[in-house]
Amino acid sequence: GNVLLPDGPIPDSTDLMTVFIIDWELSQVSSPAFDLGQMFAELFELKHFKNIDAGVWLIEAFMQGYGKIDEKMAFKTVIHVGTHLLCFGSRVQGWGTEEQVEDVVRVGREWIVRAWEGDRMFFEGGPLGSLFH
Repeated sequence: GNVLLPDGPIPDSTDLMTVFIIDWELSQVSSPAFDLGQMFAELFELKHFKNIDAGVWLIEAFMQGYGKIDEKMAFKTVIHVGTHLLCFGSRVQGWGTEEQVEDVVRVGREWIVRAWEGDRMFFEGGPLGSLFH
């Protein structure tokens, strides 16, 4: 998807091939909180819009494998989750009702504010609680 290859056969593995990166998202050139935030927002949207519990389970399982992050990183990640919900969760055509779209904006805003305030207890037991364990 995000890499352009030459128009022709792929060369032997010993030959060099020019590739062009056209989308750097999730390539770890910025803060890990940005990459985690985008992924967790899109997983949360599965639960929010489609009631697919696996979205939250995947966040929890990923964090279990990823390992403990410090509180500052957890809050930065939550801010990126909230920002992604505001900017993209509210614009995906056909994913939810008008009420669900309004609610995802409310959730995104509240997560940004609560993370900015450092309100760890707010997130305990919720979809992003695993970031703080």
